[in-house]
Amino acid sequence: MSRFGTLIVGVALGLLVATAWNLAGPRPPGQRAAPIQDLLQYNRDELGLDAQTLEQAWAIADDAKADLDGFHQQIREERGRLEALLDQTSVDPAEMSAHVAQIGRLETQLRTRELDTMLLIRALLTSDQVDALRGLRAGPPPTSPPRPQ
Repeated sequence: MSRFGTLIVGVALGLLVATAWNLAGPRPPGQRAAPIQDLLQYNRDELGLDAQTLEQAWAIADDAKADLDGFHQQIREERGRLEALLDQTSVDPAEMSAHVAQIGRLETQLRTRELDTMLLIRALLTSDQVDALRGLRAGPPPTSPPRPQ
């Protein structure tokens, strides 16, 4: 690979890492924020949530699961294609850029769907419950509580 090609690959990967880091927020590496429905389940007593609200939250999360899983799968596949391309002796910068751009689009769609789902679930809460929930955003619950039956 030419020096220019190496530079392009390095810049693209740097942008990809920087974008992912910014989307991840101030959490420690490897730690994802707990989904809102998990926070509600774990803190149901503190938030004063009833069983019906929890069931509605889980129904919304379940409705989004197929979309979210699909985005995750597409991102894994596209990253695999990018890695295969980068393993080649000669890398076409335009093809590499197309893969990086597609990964970015998919990650944006994933994050948008996650946020849409969070907002739908948050709309089930009163303003006092939303205020209390903001105080719980420091991290995920220590253990995953069982899902309501």
